[in-house]
Amino acid sequence: MGGLAALATLRTCVVPIHVPWDRTPQRPTEHEARAIFEHVHTGIYKAVQAESESAVYDLLAEVVTPELVPVLYLDIRQSMILHKEGGVVARVHETEILAMDVLPPREAKARWFEVEARWRVRGRIGHFGHTHHRVNEVLARVTVVPVGEIWKITAIDVLDEERVSGDE
Repeated sequence: MGGLAALATLRTCVVPIHVPWDRTPQRPTEHEARAIFEHVHTGIYKAVQAESESAVYDLLAEVVTPELVPVLYLDIRQSMILHKEGGVVARVHETEILAMDVLPPREAKARWFEVEARWRVRGRIGHFGHTHHRVNEVLARVTVVPVGEIWKITAIDVLDEERVSGDE
């Protein structure tokens, strides 16, 4: 009987403790957030350059949340269909992040982070037997969240996009 009383007492004295092997990422430092953003940003453009639809989907799934994969996948798939029909072919040759601000958290204990970034995309657009070189700049607010142990983009809000150079 004394053993049961001891067990009952233990049950009422349970307190939550931090598990040291909890692998869920905490909010990164500004330096870490910059590196994480650069990685996931590069991953999106790798997906754009993939040769097959399944590769596009798989590459996107590595760097964006499940809700965003189909949205971006359909955009990329549409451009692949135009390519297959002899329409516009766009090839990205280089991306360069020009500026990036890690924004202050909107919630004190938020694990996610947001950046406002401007990047340049250099590429080529081919159609009707000729090619145009293009350089575009994009300004966007991007939200990055932990999914398990991996950081992924969950939202991209394009604030401005413009062609800064290119031949006609």
